[in-house]
Amino acid sequence: MLGALLDVILALSLAQLAPDYRVTYTEDATTLRSSLLSGYDKIVPPRSNRSVTYSEAGTDVGLQIRFFKVDSIDVPSGSMNLKVWFRLSWTDSRLAWNDSFSGLTQTTFDQDEVWTPDITHYNSKQGIPATFDSAVITANSNGGLFWSRPGVLEILCKYSGLANFPRDALKCMVEVGGWAYSGATQGIAFTGGGYAFSSQELTAGASYQEFTIAKVSASLTTYFYQNPSEPWPIALYTIELSRHSVFADWIIHFVWIFTMLSILPACMSYEVGERLGFGITTVLVMEVAKQTLAAELPKCGEMLWADVFIIISEFVALAALGETCIVLALSFYTDEYLFPPWISQLCARIVYGSKKVNQAGWSDTTKLFATSTGDGESSAGQYWRRVWRRRFPDAASSRSEEASDHVTALSSTTGAAEVNGGDASKDAKAKLIFYERTFFQIDSSAQGMISLEDAEKFLSFAALDLEPAERAKAVRVADSTNDGELVRWEFVQMCAQVMEDVPMDVLEMAQQNFASAQSFTETRNTEKWQSTAKSIDMYTRFVFLTFYPTFVLFMYNLDFSDQYDIQGSDMFAGIATGSMNAAGVLNSLIVPIIAGFLSISWLLSKKVAKKKGLIEDAPTSRRASGKVMPTNGVGPTTEE
Repeated sequence: MLGALLDVILALSLAQLAPDYRVTYTEDATTLRSSLLSGYDKIVPPRSNRSVTYSEAGTDVGLQIRFFKVDSIDVPSGSMNLKVWFRLSWTDSRLAWNDSFSGLTQTTFDQDEVWTPDITHYNSKQGIPATFDSAVITANSNGGLFWSRPGVLEILCKYSGLANFPRDALKCMVEVGGWAYSGATQGIAFTGGGYAFSSQELTAGASYQEFTIAKVSASLTTYFYQNPSEPWPIALYTIELSRHSVFADWIIHFVWIFTMLSILPACMSYEVGERLGFGITTVLVMEVAKQTLAAELPKCGEMLWADVFIIISEFVALAALGETCIVLALSFYTDEYLFPPWISQLCARIVYGSKKVNQAGWSDTTKLFATSTGDGESSAGQYWRRVWRRRFPDAASSRSEEASDHVTALSSTTGAAEVNGGDASKDAKAKLIFYERTFFQIDSSAQGMISLEDAEKFLSFAALDLEPAERAKAVRVADSTNDGELVRWEFVQMCAQVMEDVPMDVLEMAQQNFASAQSFTETRNTEKWQSTAKSIDMYTRFVFLTFYPTFVLFMYNLDFSDQYDIQGSDMFAGIATGSMNAAGVLNSLIVPIIAGFLSISWLLSKKVAKKKGLIEDAPTSRRASGKVMPTNGVGPTTEE
């Protein structure tokens, strides 16, 4: 019963089928195709009703690209592959027929049997025949034809928007037009706006991809070329891509995080041994991040947003590392000056002029950078000579003449043999051994020689009777080779001649005093440079922790534009044009405003604390106040 009912329903359905769905379709379509293709010339463009006024020949081609999926985006090579359906429709009156002919309303033709539009992509990497599948053409009885082919659209892109990477919205333009047929025989019009998106297919769209198509815009224009000067209709597609790259975003985040970490050593003590290693590690981590990100970008002359961000960040990290190196070097520096005295004197002469430098008493480098500070002169010797002259002028004159005779005798000495001559007593031998041991102590770097300055300093502590000019003469005379250095035998000979009458116990105390002075000088210099290093750390913390967060906020509110989407724009090198809205400007000023507020608050609080006696001013050193040994009298005076 049920089977008979189904047979009746099926018979009624078949009776209502259109001719295109009947069993005789094959025979009817064969007859129709033979009739239509008889005498058909597939090279000659078809005839149709054109929509343009400049030509009545040929036909207008309807164009639509249905976007199915993003296949691949290769930014470094400037290419893009899209899976699309390329749809063309046109009218060929030669292929129209009367519906009464076999009752068919449509048939199909192979793409090689009839005329097909001459449509190609001007900036394609490979032509359409190489990347699109072949497909039959559907023809309607009114002469309308529809040709849809799936394939991969391989495009060579002139990307725009990449300057704002990784917050960029890439744009790529596609130019579609005729190659052999101009607008005289082939026009272009959009079907359904010129584009569509596949949505009902389950495999369409994107998942786990870096790029998706965010927007497509289509427009028509006309180009004119010379020889011959004819209109060439062009369809322009602008494809805007949205980047979904958490990876690139996190690399940028890691860059500024590690840059902030690279500033932290300025908050550490110079005694922390890992301070330098920590700074080096942060720089290396940033370099790895930069190289990782560079693999995703083209090697070009345009500086991207990420390039500027990473370069400045790396510069800050390197500056912080350099600051650490300077602080560590200063913290363990023991000399009085960073540069030789003659460099400072030369700079003073360049800045102030020779006349002012001479008037200030800077003409004598040794006086300026050694004896004037007290480091090159024994205060005991100064006191002894001045008090002795005042109280016992006759005895002082006699001892001065005796010391001068020793210096004169030294100038006539020709070799070390005379040092060992004369009194060979135990005291004389002990003195010679003492002088040699002193040489070894002064020559702490084991170079086998000492400077004339160090030798003169030792004489100021051991030979209290010698005036500075006499000491200078003694060391110059002892320098037999005039090389500015004293070797061991020259030093021993000088000491034996100049300090022949100085008792051994006085020499030993003088040597201990000299060593204490050197240790005092090193300690004082160390304290001075360590204080300088701490000040550098303090200012570094303030400047870097203000500047870099401000820079980060500034960059995150700044947009770069390469303007490559404007027709006629040329390739440039350097930083792209930046823009920022009012809200971005305010966001960028947050850190400077907070830093300024805190600085003012700190200064005012410190001022109030000083008024209430909660903070005492740092004591001024006697050396900084300019107090030196007086020329007359016993007590200290202040230099005018």
